[in-house]
Amino acid sequence: EMETREVGRCATEEPQAGGAAAAAAADSTRTLRTRPAEADDNDEGDTGHCGGERAGERDRGTSAPLHSHSAHVHTHAHAHGQTTTTMPPNKRRKKQKNREFDFSRYHERHVALRIAYLGMAYHGFAAQGPDDVDSTVEAVLLIALQRACLIQDRVSSRYSRCGRTDKGVSAFGQVISICLRTNLTTVTGANEVGFVEKESALDAAVQRKLIDSPKEELDFVHLANRLLPDDIRVTAWSPVADDFDARFSAASRSYKYFFLREDNDIEQMRAAAKLFIGVHDFRNFCKMDIAGGVTNFKRKIMSVTISPADSTVDTDPEYGMYCIDVCGQAFVWHQIRCMAAVLFMVGRGDETPEIIPALLDVETNPRKPQYAMADDLPLVLYDCKFPGLVWRYGAVSLGRIATILHSHFRQAALTGAVVKSMLQGLRAAEHPDPDPETAADATVPWTATMGYARRPHIALLKRATAETFEVKVEVQRLKVATKEAAASELEPGVAGDSSNPA
Repeated sequence: EMETREVGRCATEEPQAGGAAAAAAADSTRTLRTRPAEADDNDEGDTGHCGGERAGERDRGTSAPLHSHSAHVHTHAHAHGQTTTTMPPNKRRKKQKNREFDFSRYHERHVALRIAYLGMAYHGFAAQGPDDVDSTVEAVLLIALQRACLIQDRVSSRYSRCGRTDKGVSAFGQVISICLRTNLTTVTGANEVGFVEKESALDAAVQRKLIDSPKEELDFVHLANRLLPDDIRVTAWSPVADDFDARFSAASRSYKYFFLREDNDIEQMRAAAKLFIGVHDFRNFCKMDIAGGVTNFKRKIMSVTISPADSTVDTDPEYGMYCIDVCGQAFVWHQIRCMAAVLFMVGRGDETPEIIPALLDVETNPRKPQYAMADDLPLVLYDCKFPGLVWRYGAVSLGRIATILHSHFRQAALTGAVVKSMLQGLRAAEHPDPDPETAADATVPWTATMGYARRPHIALLKRATAETFEVKVEVQRLKVATKEAAASELEPGVAGDSSNPA
């Protein structure tokens, strides 16, 4: 907050005798406000308006001490007991008008950025429209790139994403491709990759201004991270060819799904997981995105493995953490979470591994059984692979990212330890048997008193099913036709108007 200080008007002559001096001193009282220190956000020295406040000041505001000239304020005592305050001449800087950043002075670089984020606080990765400024990871990321003056807007930056994770889902290896402002004026050798020459930046006057500018590339990772929240980090970047597209150039995508072993039969789950490998129609393992125009549900799965996530599986089998690793070329909506849900049914003994090929056979089973997909929290988009792509990391940035992740891990691990100790305490406690007929038994199993009994399982192939793909397409077509008809009725001179020659 701004600090205030009551000071008198500068007194440059000797005080006058009598009450006139006291009246003059009282009349001269005024309030002097100090301004907060200005953050120097433009690392490149451009005077255009860009960057906003520092990342560390975004959420808590900025406070600054009084200016150094306040140390030269002198107080003089008068004969009649009043005091006056002597102030130095007012040397306020003239407020500079913010100028729009001139992107025309710079060339561009087509690059890929590797993104890591914790998705618990976001409604997925993909932005949800022009009004979305902070509810999705993508919206927050693009705003940060704009504030860092790396892009002018999304449309002109040729933006593309590799995957779009759902609400609550995290990522370690999400990849986007985008054109960013570059510091380079000429390119040779390795710097030629991704360099996009702009005619406006070739102007002779502009070249003369930039002749003394740095010839090294901008630190894209640092510039983005300084304006991003801690749960979203750019981890690396790489220059890419002009025809590179983060979505269509990916060779594979890998997901991890973490789970506690509990009473799951890991070997049965592994036997079922292998049956996903190959090219299959996954319409029974996804949510059909009919409105989005998805009509092909065939996807290639390269590998599915289930392995211990840490060493606790040997010392503490029930609470040991396991991980389902799935690698494929591409995936349909909610595919991983649906696959995990059915694998857990197999692990609990409610289904056999044969349920996997049965649901993949869409000729025999064209309707998806109704079942709840697995939780979003344990799912991570872990890696996206691109042939020939070499990531460039920064040692300082990596150290900062590791510190942030360790802080998150420490908090989660401590919370888990507290809850686990409580569960172990319940296991060791003795519970009086509420049934008088078996009162001779001093205790009963602790799970029997905690409501852990599961609801009876209904076989997947005997459950109610959703409509077939063909029926859903027809329903969507009718919806669109109804909306178009309603819209046309509101437009003058369209259907029903005899004056319309069409």
